[in-house]
Amino acid sequence: MIQPVIQVAVLCIGLCGSLALPVEDTHHVETRDAVTPPPGIPQWTVSDEDGNICMLMAMNATIYSYPDDLPVPSSADSSSSVCNQTKATFTLHWYSEESQYSEHKINIDFAVTGGKGYEMTEVSGVNRGFGSFSSWSSSGDLPTASIGHSMRCHDVTVDRITWHQYLFQPFAQQSSSSYGEADECAFGGASWLAILVVTVLVLVFLIIPIAGCGLAVYCFRRHRRPNVYTNVQ
Repeated sequence: MIQPVIQVAVLCIGLCGSLALPVEDTHHVETRDAVTPPPGIPQWTVSDEDGNICMLMAMNATIYSYPDDLPVPSSADSSSSVCNQTKATFTLHWYSEESQYSEHKINIDFAVTGGKGYEMTEVSGVNRGFGSFSSWSSSGDLPTASIGHSMRCHDVTVDRITWHQYLFQPFAQQSSSSYGEADECAFGGASWLAILVVTVLVLVFLIIPIAGCGLAVYCFRRHRRPNVYTNVQ
């Protein structure tokens, strides 16, 4: 009886001790080839007030403008875009005769979050025509990336815009004025799910060895407790 209890105790001590050992970093960042937009999709370059490149934007996209989906043309004007070290707004403006709205405008806002990441904070648009006007905006569950990295994904719809392909590099000051390593289809909502999963796993791996050690101690003490017999006469 003593030997199995001792074996369980040794196993529990080993599990408990392993929690204090350094954990190998599995998030190693690999060196990758240069990131470039897919061939043939519209591209825009935005510079700050000092003439330094601050945004590189490439996308194959359509917007819904009643009654059709209209392609975002490569001729769309991006001169109203603005950017600095912590905030950036990419603006496209163009005219068309393919729907009841002849004037179209899209804004894509970005902001730095803390010191290591940034996110797309809002996407909005305006459609104007003779005697007609419509606007839209969305600010929930939008892409995120690390500073110096680009955002890349495909087949994403946000309100009235659908990105069939996109590669965005806001804050290009942090990526040597070129597209940085691409963070693939990373959205804000996914990070909360990852945090929840990691938290549950940590709790499970903490509870199992602690409970095992407690059980071993209980069994060992119970085994060592002397039996007391009372003679009833």
